[in-house]
Amino acid sequence: MDQWTKTKGFPVIVVSREESTDLNSQTFNFVQTSCHKNDLETTWKIPLSYVTSEGYVGRILLEDREARITLPVPKEVIIRFNHDSITFCTIIYNPDFHQTLCKFMHKFSIHNRIGFNTEIL
Repeated sequence: MDQWTKTKGFPVIVVSREESTDLNSQTFNFVQTSCHKNDLETTWKIPLSYVTSEGYVGRILLEDREARITLPVPKEVIIRFNHDSITFCTIIYNPDFHQTLCKFMHKFSIHNRIGFNTEIL
């Protein structure tokens, strides 16, 4: 818990989706107005939930700065990370992933739509 209460900033997670069901994530520490990509000391243990366009909710724990994530969902299923914006972090999706998510955002709850909109501001 000290990590969340005594560390400056908050985590920014960059997510990209490959051709398979695997996703890649990179975590950076956001302080004031910049992402500190060179901050090699701050690593976050992030309990992160996700929801699919089919309504499946899952949870993962991100413990490393970079990770390859394999989810139990087919490639064609759309995924929104930080389900209902419960975790104190920001998600940045790669452009293709983001564009696809925008097209299917109507399938998600109002909480997820609001959370997604606040993350892109």
